[in-house]
Amino acid sequence: MVVRDEADIIGLNLEHHLGAGVDRVVVLDNGSTDGTADILDAYVRAGVAEVTRDDPADFQLAVALDALVRDAAARLRPEWIAAPDADEFLVAPGGDLRAALAAHGADRVLRCERDNMIGSLEALEEAGWQQALVHLCTQALLPPGGHADPAVPLALPWFAFRLPPKVIFRPQGLRGLAAGSHAVALDPAAEPAPTAIRMRHFPMRSAAEFLRSVRRYAAILSPDLPGRPQPSGKYRRWRAMLAQGVPESAVLAEALPDAAALAKGLADGGYLAAGAGIDWSRLAASAASRHGGPLLRSTNPQVCDH
Repeated sequence: MVVRDEADIIGLNLEHHLGAGVDRVVVLDNGSTDGTADILDAYVRAGVAEVTRDDPADFQLAVALDALVRDAAARLRPEWIAAPDADEFLVAPGGDLRAALAAHGADRVLRCERDNMIGSLEALEEAGWQQALVHLCTQALLPPGGHADPAVPLALPWFAFRLPPKVIFRPQGLRGLAAGSHAVALDPAAEPAPTAIRMRHFPMRSAAEFLRSVRRYAAILSPDLPGRPQPSGKYRRWRAMLAQGVPESAVLAEALPDAAALAKGLADGGYLAAGAGIDWSRLAASAASRHGGPLLRSTNPQVCDH
């Protein structure tokens, strides 16, 4: 896992996965300044996590994640590897990742479908993300081609679009990750098998944090430089909107539905009230007891770049 300024969620993430059967968490902290490092240190002291810290000027997420995974595979020799982001939670039937993985026999790569958990902008601000982000979009639409151009209309709020799956894999014969953790190269090659394990993604924790992240990406990713990795289409889109003088409120309105749109979607079947399936209070209490204080609110969060 690669993180930066995730103090409000990293403890929840680690508690969730350790409780579901993960043996060890390997983390690269890319320059956190919000208390993330202190929270991670508690897991290092408990012997369930390894943390390295690196904040190079030319940081590239996909390269860093690939190196982290290959090093962990060589040293720890785990049976399975998963590489969720800090805002992604693996959910298995019955809450037991070990049992779900044991059911896969000789499978070497699993295709883990991801769910964008969404809610209304109003609920996000009034109730908080853990209570608000409990809905799924049933339409399974992909973003339109050319969506980096703000002139291309979006049929749905951005986080209602379908997410590409990620992989869970056995590291024997690992050659490296491809496209982040959306694909893996093994020798011999293996086709991903479907799995009942899903990855739930919680893409926004507040409107203010989301807009700070958009502004940050707009600053550090502009201008596009030849030969450098390009940001995802949504960030190019929102960067262009800001450059055109579009109000930040319009960028925010593209991310999640408002209460009226969510209510209409629930009524006509476009949205589903699914529930998060995660006991946030229990995770928060467990995390707080481990590092001696409540979870901090991130001051410079990242929005998942997928």
